[in-house]
Amino acid sequence: MLRSLVGSEMCIRDRYQRRVRGPWSLLGMEIEVLPGPAGRTRFRTVTGHSEMVEDYDQIVQQLYCRKTRSISGLGKHGAWTVEIGDPEMDAVADSNGGLMFKASSNNPIFARYDTPRAFEWRVRNLSWPAEVYSVEVDPEAQQIVIRTSNKKYFKRFGVPELLEIGLELEPESISHSFNMNTLVIHYEKPVEVLNLLATRREKYLEALAGVPQAEPGAAALMGGPAPEGGDPNNCKQQ
Repeated sequence: MLRSLVGSEMCIRDRYQRRVRGPWSLLGMEIEVLPGPAGRTRFRTVTGHSEMVEDYDQIVQQLYCRKTRSISGLGKHGAWTVEIGDPEMDAVADSNGGLMFKASSNNPIFARYDTPRAFEWRVRNLSWPAEVYSVEVDPEAQQIVIRTSNKKYFKRFGVPELLEIGLELEPESISHSFNMNTLVIHYEKPVEVLNLLATRREKYLEALAGVPQAEPGAAALMGGPAPEGGDPNNCKQQ
C-alpha cells in the first residue's frame, strides 16, 4: 500500500513538472531573437522535441502570433501549428508555377488573439443573430464550449497555459460578445498567468538587450523590414 502511494505521488509530481516546463514557460530554453515583420520583434525557442516562434510589439507587451512545430528524434520538423494569430491560408499553384492563395471561405473561422490581460478567441463568418450563441465551461473536460441554439455551430477548446500550471477554468472569468458576424470570447488571465507572463517578458527583454545594435540587420531585429526573400517562419499579420 505504501509503495503504491509513493508511486502515485511521484507520478503526480512528474506530471506537474512536465506541465510547468512546457514550451509556454520558457524554463531552461535558449532564446533567439530573429528578424520580424515591420513593427514587431520575433523570438524563437527550441527544445529537444519542439520549436516555438512568437511575434511581439517592439516593447514586448502585445503578442501577435505564436507558431509551434514538433521535432522528431531524427531532427525532422513537423508542420507549423498557429496557436495565436490568423490561421494559415491554403496555397495552390497557378498556371505559371507560382503560388496563389485561395479566397476566404464563408465557413466559420476560429482563431485566438490574446491581449495583455485576457485570452481571446474569435469566430468569424457567423451569420446567425447574437441570441443563439452560448459560451460555457465543461468542468470535467476543462474546456470552453461554444453552442448555438439552432445547432448550426459547435466548438470546444482548452487553454494550454492553464493546463501547464495546473489551474482550472473559472466560469466567472469568461465573457463574450457578438458584432459584425464575429463572436468574441474573453477569458481574464488569472494572477498566476500574469506573473508568469511578467517573468517571460523579462527573459525576452534580456535576450533583446543582447542584440548588438551596430550589426547589419539590427533594425530588422527591432521590428524593421524582414530580409529579402521572406522568412519560412513568418507569422501572418492580424
